[in-house]
Amino acid sequence: MNFNTSNAFRRALFQAQSRKSLLHSQLGRTRICALTYQLKSHYSNDTKRQRERVQFPWVWPEDSQHIPEKSVWLKVCKGSTIPGKFVNWYMRHAFRGLEIAALSSEPGYLETIQNEMIPLVLTRIVDAINDADYDQLDEIMTPYLAKLYKHALANMRAQGFILKIQLGKIDEPTMSGGYAKLGPPEAYDTTIPYKLRYAKYVMKYSEAMHIAMRKLFKEGDSTAPVGVEPQPSVMNDWLAFENWFSVKAQVKIELFKGGKVIDHDSGEMEIPITLATPHYHGPKEMSTAITKGDEAKELEPFRWKVADLFYIGDNNEAKQMLQNKQA
Repeated sequence: MNFNTSNAFRRALFQAQSRKSLLHSQLGRTRICALTYQLKSHYSNDTKRQRERVQFPWVWPEDSQHIPEKSVWLKVCKGSTIPGKFVNWYMRHAFRGLEIAALSSEPGYLETIQNEMIPLVLTRIVDAINDADYDQLDEIMTPYLAKLYKHALANMRAQGFILKIQLGKIDEPTMSGGYAKLGPPEAYDTTIPYKLRYAKYVMKYSEAMHIAMRKLFKEGDSTAPVGVEPQPSVMNDWLAFENWFSVKAQVKIELFKGGKVIDHDSGEMEIPITLATPHYHGPKEMSTAITKGDEAKELEPFRWKVADLFYIGDNNEAKQMLQNKQA
């Protein structure tokens, strides 16, 4: 069966969800177990940098040279690598005969995301930020990223600040990589501090795959693990995909207070965008979600969501991992 990538992506990404937006008062009390991002000031006179008062997780053009790089997981997690033989075996056997194979092997599939979806995604993100549209953020972002942006928007507006972002020319996007995520969704849930996840899972890494294996404990004792589940058991376990893109765009930003512009910036900048799929219980379930779409009512609809911007969440995760290894 041929997989119509363009239609499938549009249906997957833009499918509406009936979610209630959170009230500002609720957001003000929300504790986010994640990074509240703030660029370090590179200026001695902070009065010229009103943006520093806002602490909003969007990089301004003149600060774009300070965007963190994508973490090199194999260096961060030295000694926790996945044998190449297992990666090849999984990719060869797990996806055989399934529509999901397109996500890992068909160049045209990922090129469709890169060239058609990334510019649309970027535009929708900017519109949602400008309109403080929490429902839109919930629809296009993963829970971690949506919560981060909703919290930042609520705090900013509660202080009387309004941020407006304008996009000019958007160049052709590029893709730098991606990987399959195997194992329970909880192990990859960045709203949960890494230390708590590490207590339950052993993480293994390769350039093409991350695996979360459950630690095994004696009954009634959750303090000292006695082993981990075998790697082949993940064959039928949870599965998701993540891919990293970057797009160069002309960006203009204005910060308002009391109806007046108190800070502004414009210029060309590189915007890293990470997309991820939902987690499904094995390749067959993901393939069903792709092929049946809305008809697979028992499954979460297949769609790509924005999981990270500017590698903020990625670097926060890597930082927590290093701190945990050093503790």
